[in-house]
Amino acid sequence: MKLRKRSFEQIEVDTHKMTEKEALKLIPRKLYKYYPINEFTFKVLTEQAIYFSKPSGFSDPFDCKLNINFGKSTIQINENLNHYFPQLVPLLDKTDIFNGSFKTTKEINQFLNTLVLSILDMQMGVTCFSEVRDSPLMWAHYAHSHSGICLEFDMKTPSFFRDNLIPVMYFDKYPVYSMEEYKSNGLGNLLTRMMASKSEDWDYEFEWRCTTEKGGAKTYSFDKALVTGIIFGINCPEDQKTKILEILQDLNYCNCIPYQADMNSSKFKIDIVRY
Repeated sequence: MKLRKRSFEQIEVDTHKMTEKEALKLIPRKLYKYYPINEFTFKVLTEQAIYFSKPSGFSDPFDCKLNINFGKSTIQINENLNHYFPQLVPLLDKTDIFNGSFKTTKEINQFLNTLVLSILDMQMGVTCFSEVRDSPLMWAHYAHSHSGICLEFDMKTPSFFRDNLIPVMYFDKYPVYSMEEYKSNGLGNLLTRMMASKSEDWDYEFEWRCTTEKGGAKTYSFDKALVTGIIFGINCPEDQKTKILEILQDLNYCNCIPYQADMNSSKFKIDIVRY
């Protein structure tokens, strides 16, 4: 596992073992969300609602690829499923996994991991935030070549977003989690951890994810008071800036401060200044 360089410097984060108070202390005061300029971005501002994707909607096919160890023997697997994951038992009645359908416990574990991934896709929704607002790569990838915007959200005020955040951890190979480690919180906590495991190739994003068990492929509302800033990209057109500023004023985004992203004059970096 690759250690994070910002909020989690020299800390090996294992949030399921933390108290709520300890976990909240790790959440950055501000988190950021990049957008291109299009009709969906305008809807975010006008309807105060953010889209939550299903895991299958992620652009990275390696995302959420985590291995759960359900047990080292068929007896242990069966006991763990019945004790900690009774939700899965009715789904397994027709598979006959303990009576010869699979030759090894490895095959059983592989089958159960596939099943859990399917459940994850049906019941979980996720949206992504970043700790950084000045990443040239993120402006290029998520804000249409620096022509979009980046919204700044307050994450210290209690909200649906803050209360459902989990930090993304980055790995060079698929992480393996023993079911025994998560037995106190069961399937929900394991699914949440699966939602926040990515390849270390993405570690520059310093990502946090807000997750919900109410489903993905739909939007969830937020309080516009949580939006404390908007950053216009280097290439954001002036007419779009004017349109967005009018929306913010008309809808009384009273906490939102406008900023401009500028090219630094001597380094390959972005400066953020008041607009």
